[in-house]
Amino acid sequence: MIQIAIFGKISVGKSALLNALFATDHFTVDPRGGSTTVVQKIEVELAGTPVTIADTPGIADAASPERAAVARTAAQAADLVIAVCDKDLTETEYQAITNLAHFGKPLLVVLNKADALNVRDRYRLVEQVRRRLVELVDEANVLVCAADPIKRYAREASDGTLHEWTERAQPDVAQVRNRIIEILQTERYFLSDLTTISDQIDASANRLARVKASAEQTIEEYALGIAVGVAINPVPLLDLFGGGAALVALVRSLARHYEVSLSGEQVQALASSFVTEGWKELWPAVLPIIGGALLKSIPFIGWAIGALGQAVGAYYITYIIGQACSTYFAANQRWPQSMRATLRTIIANTDRNSVSRRAAILIQERLKTVGH
Repeated sequence: MIQIAIFGKISVGKSALLNALFATDHFTVDPRGGSTTVVQKIEVELAGTPVTIADTPGIADAASPERAAVARTAAQAADLVIAVCDKDLTETEYQAITNLAHFGKPLLVVLNKADALNVRDRYRLVEQVRRRLVELVDEANVLVCAADPIKRYAREASDGTLHEWTERAQPDVAQVRNRIIEILQTERYFLSDLTTISDQIDASANRLARVKASAEQTIEEYALGIAVGVAINPVPLLDLFGGGAALVALVRSLARHYEVSLSGEQVQALASSFVTEGWKELWPAVLPIIGGALLKSIPFIGWAIGALGQAVGAYYITYIIGQACSTYFAANQRWPQSMRATLRTIIANTDRNSVSRRAAILIQERLKTVGH
């Protein structure tokens, strides 16, 4: 079923617009604004098409970030979004509309409370908003309405006293209703397909997030294992090569996480490429390993001083390689640019000091359990 969500700040008249559009009083209207605290939904039929209408909480309710988050989620899940404003766009509204436009869904921007403006000011407002949104919203989708109009009257009494009063008038939402019907009639099948595709994308994104989280844990486990192995290796110069088999095992394990089938030769080739190409980007982290290896060759005190620095360096290198390998598998065995460029990006976005501090703590704790 097609879903339409109405989106906007508190007090712009979202609920009143829905009631007027679909001839219902299902949606709560409060003149003080902010009466919608959860997503209110109702199933209706419009132009022969069954649709679900969702009225969301005010997106800019600073006092309740949860309500704003609920509104965004509902709008993202909808097939067609109506963004309601009651005057020129605020920066918050402009940013919200920008975000919504990037989803590629039909988006109507409705300027409500047109009854508060004269004809000239109404025209100027519409043109101003259309110009501002020219790269985001089709100008045919920038509309005006008066969902809950108030008419003001004044009468002079015989004694000269001026009496003023207001009365509710009939809603004027025909422009908005007609545009929705036009979209439903011309894009009905596209919207249905979009719903299915959106659900599939969400499911895929959730699965990928779970896989990445699991892969992250595997990377840390292998990084720690290699680091501890480097620390306790009694032959210092062999430390530089001792992680080779473990690196192959890491690549194989990450491939399984992403359900990628690789032969033994392919796993070995990928692991070797990290050694042959990766060192060009990781050489600053290799220095502590070399320095630690030299220190460990000094009798008695050398091992204690060099082991931790060498192990931390090995942890960091393995961690970076693991992140690069995870990126490669997540992108269907493609490098976004190249292996070296990917490594550079990961290194730039990784806080080495933070990783090293965590590594030092984990390594020392693990060494205690193995008698070092």
